[in-house]
Amino acid sequence: MRSGERKRHRYEYKYDGHVVCRKAFSVLYATSESTLKRLIKHVNQNGNVPRIHGNKGRKPRHSLVFEDVERAVKFVIAYGNDFGIPQPAAPRGGDGNPPTFLNASETKKQVHFRYTAACDELDCRAMQYKAFIRIWSHCCPHIKVGIVFG
Repeated sequence: MRSGERKRHRYEYKYDGHVVCRKAFSVLYATSESTLKRLIKHVNQNGNVPRIHGNKGRKPRHSLVFEDVERAVKFVIAYGNDFGIPQPAAPRGGDGNPPTFLNASETKKQVHFRYTAACDELDCRAMQYKAFIRIWSHCCPHIKVGIVFG
């Protein structure tokens, strides 16, 4: 006589109300063998409940907070006011903000370098270059690099 719980389980795979073999189930639902094994393991351990990703509720360490974005926008605007040449009027068909042109000899990469130096002085977190450029283009599109001062 047996004692204890069964160690091996038998599963029925169904598609559209019909019992199919395991291989057909994998093909019909476009799952790999390893994915199907992980699903079976999850059902055995937790029952018939949805799987929850392990990082749910955690915030990535590189995520930006409002203060970081605000600091970058203020820096770009102040830099544009200090070193840029404002145009007298906005171009036709624009958003109404007159553009401010920075010297073409200075790149956005150099402006980002100055931003990181300013953040180091203030002892605050500086954002990476790609995020800085994305924030610049979304929040301060009127500040542009492109005029050669003579």
